Amino acid sequence: MTSVPVNEIATALLSVPIPPTLRDAGTARRVARSINCLHRLVPSSQILLAADYPLARESGGASTLDGLERHAGFDDADRRAIETGNPRRLFPRLSGAR
Repeated sequence: MTSVPVNEIATALLSVPIPPTLRDAGTARRVARSINCLHRLVPSSQILLAADYPLARESGGASTLDGLERHAGFDDADRRAIETGNPRRLFPRLSGAR
């Protein structure tokens, strides 16, 4: 069996077209429900933005970012904290990262 570099696997996975059914309003509703439930459980100061890149499709990240933007319970400061502030506080070595 031949070993294949992870970046080649990721490129192959990302090149597969996403079916329209995964980009529909149902996905947006599921993301919105998930963010709403999470925000009921913990304050925004305990939420991190994460991605499964390079193995996840780009649409998953886009849906999550869109959900964060649309969630009425988060203001701009909450969104900045979730996207960058909270991870940098939790992982101080990231403070110099861009």
